[in-house]
Amino acid sequence: DLTLQRVYHIAADRSVSPFFALGPSLGYTGAKDSTEWRVGLVFSLGGEWFFTRRVSLLVEYGSSVLYHFENVKVETFVDELQGYAPPHKTRLLEFIPNAVRLGVSLYW
Repeated sequence: DLTLQRVYHIAADRSVSPFFALGPSLGYTGAKDSTEWRVGLVFSLGGEWFFTRRVSLLVEYGSSVLYHFENVKVETFVDELQGYAPPHKTRLLEFIPNAVRLGVSLYW
């Protein structure tokens, strides 16, 4: 998957700077018997504490909204109760919350 985000700092000139980020996401998975495309938006909220001019600690929470298209060209085994699923195409819109991330940022 390829994800790009533009980060917008709300108070860039302070030692503690909240931010939000927004950008596109695109993904593809291909095999002999199936293909899957994913396209959507990724967004994040967070904050950075600059303990030096070029180094900060950050905390960030993000989520994604993705449209999935899957094309399965052969029968696939689901489970003992359902048995096999015939070839099919699936389309769905999905909201994916991500975990809270902690990190260190270096600026030069």
